Amino acid sequence: MNKIIRLLTGLLFALLLMTSSYVNALTLTIPDVNSSPSETIDCQLLVEDFNNVGGLQLYVEYDTTKLVFDTSVNDLQSPHLLGWETNVIDGRIIMIWVGQALTLADGETLASFSLLAKPNATQSAEINFSGINELVDYAGELISLTLNNGIISFTPLDADDDDGALPLAFSLGQNYPNPFNPSTKIDFTVNDYSQRFTFRVFNMAGQIIEERDLGVLSVGAHPIHYYGEGLASGLYLYEVSSNTQKASKLMLLVK
Repeated sequence: MNKIIRLLTGLLFALLLMTSSYVNALTLTIPDVNSSPSETIDCQLLVEDFNNVGGLQLYVEYDTTKLVFDTSVNDLQSPHLLGWETNVIDGRIIMIWVGQALTLADGETLASFSLLAKPNATQSAEINFSGINELVDYAGELISLTLNNGIISFTPLDADDDDGALPLAFSLGQNYPNPFNPSTKIDFTVNDYSQRFTFRVFNMAGQIIEERDLGVLSVGAHPIHYYGEGLASGLYLYEVSSNTQKASKLMLLVK
């Protein structure tokens, strides 16, 4: 954990030590969801009786043999926990927050995140609260918790369904339109759920003129929209790469 997380953890435990008894009670629930191999799964943390909360420390674990934290869709999100600290380490999601008294309506989303089902995901996988999960009210008194774990059920892809077929190889398509002015679309396919991809554009002198971190992507087809405003007419090379895969093609900008 970084320095800020350690500081917030210390503040939260200082609040916890102010009392030895529980007051109030609230429920945190990770809803069950259905998914298929290689799909992105939207996960939520829902609340009930969430009243006058002034601090929290939550740990959520997922099965890394079947699931990957998907940063290409979004990171940990919360419209309510301003200034919170989060981290994802080895299948454990860590959330720490200390702030002003917070009250949410029943069924409201406290936080959300996305997981990616691995191509070999079968049967089901649990998303569990684990470790020291504690909340305090704004007076620093512990809140009694009911924690409901979630289950992800996987429906196997139909081998006869073309829409569910997985790409057989990593590939990079030719941009369209080409020549272009000022924008063009580039399609590529991913066949490895564990790779982090980068998009780069080079001029003919070999200089990088644009670089994007595409993150860890789901298996399947992905589009890239490229805009050439500010560039001179001419040939450019575009490239999509990971640690083990790379492909590049030429595109022509005409103004």
